[in-house]
Amino acid sequence: MSAASPTTMSTRASALFARPQAAADGRTGPAAADPRTSRARLILCALALGLAPILLLIGNIVSVSTSDNAAQGVADVAADRNQFVVGNVLFLLGAAALVPGALALASLVRARGSAWMTTGACMLAVGGGSLALALWSYTIVGFLGTEKGVARDSAVAIFDHGDDSLLIGAAWILGIGGLLGMIVAAIGLIRARSVPLWEPILLIVAPVITFFGDDGVVGALLAIPLLIALLVLSYEVLRMVNMSRMAGPAPTAADGTIDLTAADAGMPAPRQGAEPAGRRDPATGSTSVG
Repeated sequence: MSAASPTTMSTRASALFARPQAAADGRTGPAAADPRTSRARLILCALALGLAPILLLIGNIVSVSTSDNAAQGVADVAADRNQFVVGNVLFLLGAAALVPGALALASLVRARGSAWMTTGACMLAVGGGSLALALWSYTIVGFLGTEKGVARDSAVAIFDHGDDSLLIGAAWILGIGGLLGMIVAAIGLIRARSVPLWEPILLIVAPVITFFGDDGVVGALLAIPLLIALLVLSYEVLRMVNMSRMAGPAPTAADGTIDLTAADAGMPAPRQGAEPAGRRDPATGSTSVG
């Protein structure tokens, strides 16, 4: 077998690292935008946003309440290990669903208030992912540490050191930051006026109530405002997707990319209570109050 020539090797290397080129018409090629794909992704993210509070609420009801004392906490887990796992897994899945849900939430604001929304959505995504990771670690330690054959003192020591660990504590702190992210995102929604005002106001109040919640039925009841807030915002995203589908393709630039800066590009139709009262000038499109 003859060795490849330097020219052939250079051509192969160029093909390996070359960046794909879009077609000239802007409708085909790797850089072309497909509205169906964008809608499908946004729908999935919106469903995740609506599913997250449902899983969190069910997980709150099912979860096993554990003591802050390490020895008693291990005993609480050992009393019903299976329920402990089911409740925590439901809870962590709900927290993980907030990551794609944050993308859906961010899609509701594209102009005024976008800085607030982008910051809040990032905080929500990082907080949801961190909380899911913390719960997963806690579930594994609790389930394996209470198996038969594992010394109870060892499990208690792991629980005790875990409570004082900066590594584990940081994940819980970031998870709380996700609740703050909802408040920041709500400010972006208020500034954007893209949804009725009561929805972002509820999104401000709900995380505060949820923070002071607990396990069991009481915690589930306190989580209902958050359930309502995220469900209605999930509906707003789905409504926006449906309105953009009926309105046709979004305005495109010369190179075929979607222009998100164009007026009303992909945004839902004005909702009652979502815009300041006033008269709209048909010639300029501006709104005058009074």
